[in-house]
Parts: sequence; C-alpha cells; structure tokens
Amino acid sequence: MSIEPMRVYVLWAPARPDPSEDPGGRLADTLHRQLDALGMMRDGIGFRIPVRKRSANWRDTGRPQPIDWAAARSNIVILVIDDVMRNREGEWGDYVADIERHIRDSSVADMLLPVITSRGQGVSAFDALATQGIVAPAPQAEQGWERWTRRITMYVMGAVWAHQRNVQRAMNRTMIEQSATGQATSAEELRRIGIFLSHAKMDGEGVALLLERFRDSRPNPTPDEVRVNSVEMFFDASDTVAGGAYAKQFEQAIKRGALLGILTDAYHGRPWCMWELLTAKKFGSPIVLWDLSHRGTLRSFPYLGNVPVIRTPDVRYQPDGGMERLDVTSISDADIEHVLLALLSEAMRMEVWAADAQDRVNSHPAPGGEIVVCARPPELAELVHHCMHGPIRLVYPDPPICLHEKELIETAFPQVSLIALSELSS
Repeated sequence: MSIEPMRVYVLWAPARPDPSEDPGGRLADTLHRQLDALGMMRDGIGFRIPVRKRSANWRDTGRPQPIDWAAARSNIVILVIDDVMRNREGEWGDYVADIERHIRDSSVADMLLPVITSRGQGVSAFDALATQGIVAPAPQAEQGWERWTRRITMYVMGAVWAHQRNVQRAMNRTMIEQSATGQATSAEELRRIGIFLSHAKMDGEGVALLLERFRDSRPNPTPDEVRVNSVEMFFDASDTVAGGAYAKQFEQAIKRGALLGILTDAYHGRPWCMWELLTAKKFGSPIVLWDLSHRGTLRSFPYLGNVPVIRTPDVRYQPDGGMERLDVTSISDADIEHVLLALLSEAMRMEVWAADAQDRVNSHPAPGGEIVVCARPPELAELVHHCMHGPIRLVYPDPPICLHEKELIETAFPQVSLIALSELSS
C-alpha cells in the first residue's frame, strides 16, 4: 500500500443535525475544495491532499475514528475548539490526548493546528501542548461564513507551508551535517510564508500598496476578524533596511518565500521586475502571476511562463492626465484573498510534492548522473542553474511534457534527461 504525501484531518464536536453546517464541517468542506486540486494543473492532472473528517461517533466506541498516522508521510490535524467541544470534554478529552501524545513523542512531520471559534477555557489535553491556536470567532450571520472559511484556509496553508519547509530543512541539514561531522545543529525556524510583491511602479504600485494593506492579511481589523498571521508581505518601500543593498535584501526575501507578480502593461519592460522573476526561478520559489494588464505590451517578457496565472475580470481603468491607470477601488478584499489563496496553493503544492518526490528518488537509486527534483515542469530559465555542474536527470511533476517541448529542451541541454515522476521506477 502506497503512502500518501500528506493528509489533513479536521476534528470537531458536532452540534447541528447536519454536521456540514458546523464551523468544523464548513472548514473541512472548504479545505477539501482547496486541496483537492492544489496549485498548478496540466491536462487535467494535478496534485491533491486528501481531507478527512473526524466528528462522528465511530462504531459505538464513544469517540471518533482513530487517525491512521502511518498512511501519510505528514499529517496535519486541525482541531476546532468551541463551546460544544468544551462541554463534551469527557467524550473528546482522551481522543485529543492521544493525538497530543503522538505529536509530542513520535513525530516531527505531523502537526496539530487548533482553531478556536469562541472564547473560553480550552480542552485540557490541548492546553498541555501550550500551542498557539488560530483565533477565529465564528460569524454571527450566514453571509460571513464564506470569508471566515477562506481566511482560515489561508492561515492553515501558510502555517503548513512553513512547517513543511522547516521539516525538510531539518532533514537536509541533519543528513549533510551528520555526514560531515557526526552531529546536527539547529537553525532558526520559519513561522510564516513571506510573499514578495513584484510590481512595476509605473502602473502597478497602487495594487502593491493595496496588497501591502494586507500585511499579516488583516485589512480593517476588527475584534472578530480572522487575522492571518502565517502570511506576511514584502513590499520594497516598507521592508528594505537602510544600509543594506537592495538586491541582496530582495534576493533573500524571494529565496525564503514566494513571489506574486503583479502583471501590468509596464511590468514586461522593467529591469527590476525581470530580475525578480528570474531570481524566483533560480531558487525554485513559488510564483503566481496576477494578470491585470490592460492595453497590452509590444514585447512580453519571455520567461513569464510555466507558472499559474490569475485574472480578475472586473477591474477598471480610469483616465489620469492623458494616461489610463488602474482603479484600485475596483479590486475587492475577496479578489485579493482569492489571489493569495492561489499563491498559497502553489507554494504548498511545490513544498509537499518536492518532499514526496525526493523520498521516492531516495528509494529508487540508479546510475546515470545526479537526480534533481524540480517542482515545476522543466524550462530554460531554471535548467540553466541545474546544469552548471554536469549531467543530471531531472524529475518533474506529471504529466510528461509534450514531445515538441521535450525536444527543444534536450536540444538546448543535451546533458539533461527529463523524467516525469511516474516514469521514475519504470
């Protein structure tokens, strides 16, 4: 039986006749829709992370179905804590305690992520972990649920990305350092995903400022707002430090996180925008383009491809001194959240897929040159960095690229053998 790369479990104490109307049920359904087709898809083939629900009494045991920890390399357990669960701690206490014990004693790859929907005492087994939870007061009106679930999904994906990146870095560091010195050292952990806002100041700065208002993703914060603290923006005017070189600060931000390209008409011809995008591809960072172009451009930047592109069809442009400028008031908070979700989806896909692919590569050693795992289909802008030190076999996500594309790449890089992940063991 094959092991899945990751599973997500949502736990909640049901209160309504239809559990899908409970906060936990709504969140589970939203996560399922988001993770069932995660990030980039090609020819109808994509990457998915299954979401499992744990709320109902299982086989009259008086507790939900146990979690099958061995079925996935990494398990993310989202525990929805509300007054219903507090009042039924006798039923849920031992179940949560078993989860707490497993994560504390047995696994660094698994993660417990509490979502606290109402104020009050916690669940004793959870309190023992002293783990920061997502404070997410349940909305009072039906129309508030869509944004509530969307913002918690953003928070979860940012937190899971940071967790997976830390786990993978720790594994890589341990392997390298133990091989060299016989011991491993610790390093600073990532707590959130950083998003670099790549934009042309001529016509994209207004949108970047609008996104910058989502610093920590909390515009117009209110006491009941779900504050998405697992996501932070990097905006050049706000986040560079005096005395340091721009390029070095930009490079570190792009390397450590993801890049959102705000694709306006001027973007294609701006040298800094070109450098930022090529830097993201050099380091294999997640990229999503937000296409807000209007009139078009005389030359598109040739290395924009091979990444997801998001459109917002209802944006407007207004006359401004003989020019037309994007009317940022035509972009809603929901529009921005959908764009950020697309980028978080791509970042999570790349992180989880790459870890799974590396495990498979390690379990299928074979002669024929170094094997490199690349979380995007192969392209010239990334291959040039992979091929600097000799022949490689490059493993990339399914499906296999078309023959015409493969012939072009292998002509440009004859020392490269291209292998879709499904072809690895064939």
